[in-house]
Amino acid sequence: MSGYDRTPDRDDTAVVGARIGARITDTLVILVFMFAVSVPLGDAAGASRPYGDLLVLVVAFVYSFLLEGLWDGRTLGKRLFQIKVVTVDGDACGLKSSLVRNVLRVVDAILYYLVGFVSMASTDKRQRLGDIVANTVVVRDQ
Repeated sequence: MSGYDRTPDRDDTAVVGARIGARITDTLVILVFMFAVSVPLGDAAGASRPYGDLLVLVVAFVYSFLLEGLWDGRTLGKRLFQIKVVTVDGDACGLKSSLVRNVLRVVDAILYYLVGFVSMASTDKRQRLGDIVANTVVVRDQ
């Protein structure tokens, strides 16, 4: 894993628009995956809705957690928008940091990510709560 070539500063984290685009892209990837899996199983109409909603949440968490932790801080959306997650020191994200930041996504996502946006607007390196606790930042990929 490569991480970042230096300790990221505020300018390196000026990627809020790219973060939004990446999140939307990742959500679409997850939904397409879930639809592709549900159609052959006969669940496209949401017959087992409560379980289906829980499954989507689990798949979304595992998708973000594993890709960020194992693919140098990137998901498909982050790769498309040329951003990635690194530690505040510039090291590669890793599974532990990815786990922490993605568990706290539940809090950041309250009111359509309002909590995350307020946190990013209030911190020097534009970190959402999950990033603060995990000691990570999102930076432009080099």
